[in-house]
Amino acid sequence: MKTVPEFIIRLAAHSDLDQLVSLERLFSYDRVSRRSFRRMISSRTAEVWVAESGSERRLLGNFILFTRKGSTVSRFYSLMIDPSVRRLGVGKALFAAAEESVINRGCTRVSCEVRRDNAPSRAMLARFGYTEAGNLPAYYDDGADGIRMVKNLVNGGRIA
Repeated sequence: MKTVPEFIIRLAAHSDLDQLVSLERLFSYDRVSRRSFRRMISSRTAEVWVAESGSERRLLGNFILFTRKGSTVSRFYSLMIDPSVRRLGVGKALFAAAEESVINRGCTRVSCEVRRDNAPSRAMLARFGYTEAGNLPAYYDDGADGIRMVKNLVNGGRIA
């Protein structure tokens, strides 16, 4: 049985770049580049949230979101969790922090895209209150189909 690591959720800093890029390398497609991370960390319309282990100061995961100035809709762009800590609450904590942030920005709805063949991510999003809102044929770099999922944040639509 895996034990839940102690971790904190915070906004990423430029000092996290090496670890963010290393975490991306754990996955085989649609990786975020160092340059993109650097730009997003400095952006007013993007937020990069990280889960950092309390004792090791190692990044366990990250969450990227975009919000246009003046918009009430935010886009959750990417969630990466180190496979060694999956299903231990890291993703849920990152989602909750990001949702709180977009609510504080005045957003009432969030959208995201997920690969059609990624059943675990689709199930997680459904558990968090997201519903399928559209098909995205050949959406990903490798030609895989995607699905747009949305969540209404008003009336207590936060992750429990």
